[in-house]
Amino acid sequence: MKNLSLTALVLLSVLTFSCTKQRDCCVLPYQPYITAEKNNVKWEAQVGTTKIAPDSIAITGSQTEERLIMRIKFAGKGTYTLTGNQAQFFTTIGQDVLTSYYNVDNTAVSTIEITEYDNNQAIITGTYSVTLKKAADRYPSYPESVKFLKGKFSTYLKN
Repeated sequence: MKNLSLTALVLLSVLTFSCTKQRDCCVLPYQPYITAEKNNVKWEAQVGTTKIAPDSIAITGSQTEERLIMRIKFAGKGTYTLTGNQAQFFTTIGQDVLTSYYNVDNTAVSTIEITEYDNNQAIITGTYSVTLKKAADRYPSYPESVKFLKGKFSTYLKN
């Protein structure tokens, strides 16, 4: 009988203390990200932002030897069309020798959409679709174009 009473008391204690307000102990920290399908292959990189001028930002995706840069005149949520040098992609060897360089392909539509902007936490979230073409013929072993489709990102908007 003592064992049954002790078991009931322990069970009651567990239930009582587990039914408290939600604690922040189990909330995962915010994790910035940038992903896409680069030429139909999953692509993930380190994401970052840079404020270029009072109203312009650059969103970057960086791997060891690759970098995607997208620049917009930021005015909050909305869709931005990228042209010319507003998006660039390049590859390197040793992070300093350029092996390929791409600009926006103006024959295709390239966009970045800011879907969420939290001014208090300075977090910017969105999607992108960018088609780039090789900027010079001096990179013969690289494809003529690079497409980033189904792109997604979320990062801190740094001042």
